[in-house]
Amino acid sequence: MEKQQEVNIQNLLNQVNLISKHYNRISYLTGENFNIFSIMSMEKNDVYTHSAIILELLNPNGNHGQDDVFLKAFIDIVNSNIEREKNLNNKIPYLNNCEGLKEHTIKEFLEIKPSGGRIDIYITNKKQSIIIENKIDADSQPDQLLRYYNYAIKKYKDEFWLIYLQKTENNHTEDDLKYSCGINDNHHNSIETKAKIIKITYENEILQWLKECLKHTSNLPIIRETINQYIHLVNKITNQSNNNLMSEDLIKLIVSSKENIESTLEIQKLNIGKDLVDI
Repeated sequence: MEKQQEVNIQNLLNQVNLISKHYNRISYLTGENFNIFSIMSMEKNDVYTHSAIILELLNPNGNHGQDDVFLKAFIDIVNSNIEREKNLNNKIPYLNNCEGLKEHTIKEFLEIKPSGGRIDIYITNKKQSIIIENKIDADSQPDQLLRYYNYAIKKYKDEFWLIYLQKTENNHTEDDLKYSCGINDNHHNSIETKAKIIKITYENEILQWLKECLKHTSNLPIIRETINQYIHLVNKITNQSNNNLMSEDLIKLIVSSKENIESTLEIQKLNIGKDLVDI
């Protein structure tokens, strides 16, 4: 190996080490690496982690004891998204006297086809309803949103809001939406269902909402720290954690110069610099 190449490799490894120490320090100071959901291997459980926590906060009767403060904050965030999308017919009013249900099985109006299913997050006051289909890594089901629409249009007429929650914007594809709304199968009401859908994501609206919830918990330490833990988890599953940011910085460093690219290839050959090799 040439002397200059050795110098380039050492310079690159030194920079990598500085970046690694920087992010490790941040994780140490924030306690990000200690996350109860990660410890319990519950990071991507739709039902018992994500739906459960979101529902508990949205439910005015939840154990948080804060009435509908978190629900109103959620509605405000979603309505801001609706205003940006200029789909004002879908704006959600504040729902009074609500209850929240998880994994609510549809037992009514089964004569309407397609029908049936289980609603992940169901907020209702008997006259109005917010219905949330929650996806982390699960595959979409055929006509799923259409089945919920057929149920809700019969039960609530037009006083319902059908929210499709995905992990990131990239998950909200047109093909997925058509599949879930039954457009591909030319079902009755499929076009109306698609127009009714409010699309939100964990990486945007849910994170914004959780941070807004924190503003109401300054004197509620247990609730505040639980929400903080959940924010760290959402950052992680949407590739916005410190570890993800560190990987992005390392990649930027490598591609910033021809010397760094060549040094990285040489490091991989020599099997040194584990952080760099793992990128």
